[in-house]
Order: sequence, then C-alpha cells, then structure tokens
Amino acid sequence: LPTGGGFYVFTTKRKMDHYNFPEIHSISDVLPHIQGRKEFIIFEKHWYTVISYAVALDTTFSSNTSGVLVDHSAAIRRECRGLIFNTRTDGLISRGFHKFFNVDERDETALNGVDMSKPYIILDKLDGSMIRPIHTPCGGYRLATKSGITGISMDAEVFISDKPHYDRLIRQYLSAGYIPIFELLYGRTSSKRNVVLYEEPSLVLTAIRDLHKGTYADLPTLECCSTLQAWVPVASKLTFTQSGLRDISREVKSWSGATAEGVVLRFSDGHMCKIKADDYVIKHKAIYNIKSEKNVLTLILNNGVDDVLPLLHDLDKRRLQAYQEKFWLGFTGTVSQSVNAVANIKAFHRNSSDTDMSRKDFAGVVERQYKDTKWQKPLLYGIFSGSDPNEILKKQLLSSLRSQSNIDSVRHLFGGIQWNQD
Repeated sequence: LPTGGGFYVFTTKRKMDHYNFPEIHSISDVLPHIQGRKEFIIFEKHWYTVISYAVALDTTFSSNTSGVLVDHSAAIRRECRGLIFNTRTDGLISRGFHKFFNVDERDETALNGVDMSKPYIILDKLDGSMIRPIHTPCGGYRLATKSGITGISMDAEVFISDKPHYDRLIRQYLSAGYIPIFELLYGRTSSKRNVVLYEEPSLVLTAIRDLHKGTYADLPTLECCSTLQAWVPVASKLTFTQSGLRDISREVKSWSGATAEGVVLRFSDGHMCKIKADDYVIKHKAIYNIKSEKNVLTLILNNGVDDVLPLLHDLDKRRLQAYQEKFWLGFTGTVSQSVNAVANIKAFHRNSSDTDMSRKDFAGVVERQYKDTKWQKPLLYGIFSGSDPNEILKKQLLSSLRSQSNIDSVRHLFGGIQWNQD
C-alpha cells in the first residue's frame, strides 16, 4: 500500500522499487541521509561540491526498516551518483541518473520481482561515460562526468565545440530547470573506448531529468522534438519477440561480440533496471583490469597475459603484447647484468685472495658498490647463494606492486618502461 510521500510498503513479496523520486534543492537536503556512512564521499572542486558513493555496501541503497523497500533516506542515497552543488550557495546545480540495478542483482530486481505489467520500453545500454551539464556561477555551463569536470567531460566539450545544436539543446533545457543527460562514446581507435566498438565518437542523449524533482521525461518526449531527431542522436529503442523478463534476460545474456553491452528497461515513471550480456561482463573486467599498471604487471609476472588476450580488442592486444615484450627484455637485462656483477665480484676476490669469498665479504662489496640500489641487493645476494635469479626478481617485483610509488622505485629493474592506459 502507498504510504506518505509516495513510497511503497510491501509486507509479502518484494517488488522492484517504484517510489517517488525525492526533491532536492540544497546540499542540506542530502547530508543528514549520508551522515556517518563512509561509503559516500564529499569533495570540493573549484566552485562546486560533489557527493557520490565510492563503494556500494549491502545497506547503502536500502532501507533498514522492516518491510519498507525504499524510505526517504534510501531514496536520497540512490541519488548520490555525482550530485553537484554550488559551493557558495549550497544549491543543487546538476543531477545525473539515480542508482538502479541489474536484473537478478538484488531481491527487488529478481526475475519474479519486476512488475512487467507496468508500461516500459527497452533501450540499448550504451558503453560510454555519462555526461551532463552543470551550471556555472557566471550563468553558463560546463559538461561534467559523475566526478565533475574531468578529462572525459572536456573531451565531450571538444566534441560539441563545432556543433551548435548541442549548445542550443543544453541551454534550452537548463533554462527550463531540466538536466539533459548524455553518453559519450569514443571511436574504435581511441584508447579511452570501452568494450563495445563504435566506429566514430558520439554524444547520445539518454535522458532529460527535472533538476529538483528528479522526474524523467519519457522517450516519446525526446523523439518528438524535431531538433533532436535532426541533429542529436537519442538512445535507441529495442524490440524483442519475447515478452517475459526471463526470456528477454536469457537472450540479452547470450549476446556476444563487440557490438552490445546490454539493455535498460525504463518504466514510464522513470524507474529502471538493466541486463548485461555475459560476454560483455567478462570482457569489461579484463579491459578494466589492464587500465592499471599494477594489474598488468601482475598478469605478466604470473604468466596470465595469454588468458586475457582473447578477451581484448586488437589495439589493446597489440599494446599489451608490446609492453610485455619490452618488460621481459628489461627484466632479462637486469638478471644478466646482476649475474655478471656477481661473477665479477667473485673473480676480483679470487685474484686478490687465496680463499673463497664469504657471504660477509660479498655483503661488504655490495653495500659499498650498490648502496643506492636497495631493490637490486636481494637479487645480488640470491645469485651469490645459488638461487634462481629469475624467480628472485619475479618475487621481488610482485612484492613491490602494493603502491604506485613502489612500482616507480623498481621500474629500472624492467627497463624503465611505463604502461599508459587512459
């Protein structure tokens, strides 16, 4: 039964939450509902303040009240996906998508928990970065991602710089109190692209949302605007021969290749859930992992690159293979240099003494000659003791992957190369 404020209470079967989106005007409307919750972050950037969640715990987006799926606090927290406020006035200046979930990710989105009798459409889930405008103090706007103005949002600004129809659309909706939400798609040759390959970069309109009330314009509203139809691409509506969620989910999950991420079910009241292709999820994890140099080095040192290569696009494959080749050239160079260094130290000792070189004598030479190269000392000592230098260096490098500063301090041991993955 509906309770005060439009939220729903279910005492028996859990259903997907169809609650009234909360009105937000000021940062004070949000702060009490995230107080003491460490999974949310608040940070100031320039003239604005961003509130977003850093990690989703089991209780982050759910009510703790028995029987209530979403109370007002939980609804507010679901909005904290990059809410942006004017730092000086505390007023809300930009709002992206609310938090919504995968089918079967939670009880409320279980296959039997989504009420498919409600009006809905199915949209292509685009594989890019969310972009939305934010009001500036001078009366203009900037484009922003979930984290505010970033390198990616500036890419979007560059993209629309010679396309005045985007500027007209954005200004039109901002002046009326709405936030147009876009997805920035990179072309297949960009290092910033994700799993799905798009031939050319694009900025696709995915939603229009009331800044303060949080309500969404329906898709016919987007499609009926002649300006949009002529100039600005809109998220594509998909059709399925199946009508049941289980059958739709089964089909989407079976999609493979580099052409689709999945779908979004968008209901007439603005609530949504999503389905991702299994192939996409696996490949996305692989691509996400190689964005970090730490993960790439871990793969190389654990001989895991061959398992990842089939999941990557050709450009990423070539970049990873080239980096791996340079890594091993630098690695073997360090091993060879260290083996020769130990041999030279032993030879010098034999020429100057009738006795075999003791570990103490060897340590004295190493501490004098290699006092500024602490990362190489364990390798030299291991070689002196007869251990496999390759295994010593592998173990040493793996232990250095705890932080970027540690990686930088041992970079000379594998040729000084760097992994640059935007």
